[in-house]
Amino acid sequence: MHVRPDDEFACPSQLDEIEADLAAIWGYFEIPATERPSIEWYRFRDDADWAAKPSGLCADDAAGCVHGGTLYAPLDTFEHELVHAALSRVGSPPQLFVEGPAVGLTCSPREGRLATVSSDGWAALLDTGTNQY
Repeated sequence: MHVRPDDEFACPSQLDEIEADLAAIWGYFEIPATERPSIEWYRFRDDADWAAKPSGLCADDAAGCVHGGTLYAPLDTFEHELVHAALSRVGSPPQLFVEGPAVGLTCSPREGRLATVSSDGWAALLDTGTNQY
């Protein structure tokens, strides 16, 4: 976990909780130990810190993102991004199956609905070429 020096809410005890969450996710999806990525979290203090992130780090409208096992997120979107990071080695399924577990396993009140269905309908969510989380 990487934190800002002035982040007064970051504490080492969070690591035990994160490890327990990862174990639960991997256990639920029966991910073998050999397929479990190392997870690295760049923690942003709050929305203002997130808004000041380096350009190109994540999509402009994203509240967090994952690149492989490395996630970039403030605490309020961390759970969602942790699911993406934990499942980063399972391949590139259709978008519905990328976002579905991340939304479904998140307790954050910030989570909205799974997706806004475009004029293309659900077919776009089943297209494997749209995976961007």
